[in-house]
Amino acid sequence: MAAIPDKAFIQTLSNSLDEAIRLVADDREAEGYELIKHIADTLLVTAVFYEDSELFATAREFYQLIDR
Repeated sequence: MAAIPDKAFIQTLSNSLDEAIRLVADDREAEGYELIKHIADTLLVTAVFYEDSELFATAREFYQLIDR
């Protein structure tokens, strides 16, 4: 298994999620959900690269969130 994602990567995703939440709260749901989809896509690619089942599960949860 490859090394885990670095702290800067995790912080960037966290900041993106904060922004997505703000967009949805400001009645800009389409933009917020598009950002959440981008986060899910990033998590999925990262999960495959690092062969990390927990990241894969997290990506799946994000996709389920936007499919509702």
